[in-house]
Amino acid sequence: PSLPRAKCEFSYFTKHARGSLNEADESSLTFHPWSASLYASSKLTSRLTGPWSVVIPKGTVFIGHKIPDTDAICSAIAASELFEGYPAKAGKLNTETEYVLQRFRVAEPDLFEDVSRSRGDSSICLVDHNQMSQVSDGVDLKKVIGVIDHHAFQSGTICTPFPIYTDIRPWGSACTIIAHAFIQHRHPLSKSSAGLMLAGIISDTLSLCSPTTTEFDHMMVTFLSYAAGVSDVDELAKEMFKAKSKQLETMNAYSLVRGDIKKFVTEEARTRTKLKMAIGVVECT
Repeated sequence: PSLPRAKCEFSYFTKHARGSLNEADESSLTFHPWSASLYASSKLTSRLTGPWSVVIPKGTVFIGHKIPDTDAICSAIAASELFEGYPAKAGKLNTETEYVLQRFRVAEPDLFEDVSRSRGDSSICLVDHNQMSQVSDGVDLKKVIGVIDHHAFQSGTICTPFPIYTDIRPWGSACTIIAHAFIQHRHPLSKSSAGLMLAGIISDTLSLCSPTTTEFDHMMVTFLSYAAGVSDVDELAKEMFKAKSKQLETMNAYSLVRGDIKKFVTEEARTRTKLKMAIGVVECT
């Protein structure tokens, strides 16, 4: 891929992946037949030391935050494949996420209310968020058994009545964490989920240019681009950002400020008075 900034050491991976894909009909592949031997490579796994991924129980519903972005949706879908669960969305998708799902031919998840209604007493795992203000309407914290996220614990972090599974890492996206888990668990990876996780990392790290970008984001972009069959990551990023910009043309000032907003409760240092504040973000590309 066209990634001059990537600092990855995957010479075995790239050579092996290219050779295998040349011998197979890519259009007929759902799960790559070379994933087992790829995961067994010490050159890949030696760079992925550290705490192991959580194991979320089968049948869990994976749900991202309110006003979902690409990372929230794509990490929920990929986690559902990895842990044999069900993805859900917390609200209407933005134009970038719609483009990504169309590009990789993946169906849009159902609303959480509908999934919850059809799945009854299914457990819930939150992805890409950990604050109460971001939790989807209708989520019962008594059913939350896990959190997979890359954000800091700040004011308003969820409180559950029981211990839960947590995988919180200071990486650039939730999709980076899920991709890392696929490798650690040696789980078969579909090309569509590889593409979604690649898009989630690109979106949250602004194509690896954000100050929150880490070495693990670079490594997972390299891994996922080959697994998804994406030869030009820069081209994918440009098309994603172009799709995201389309939505801004239709939004008024109020919608721009409220489109991606996070609420916080802080304290005035001198008087110890509690203050409520909110920060709205608009990305222009």
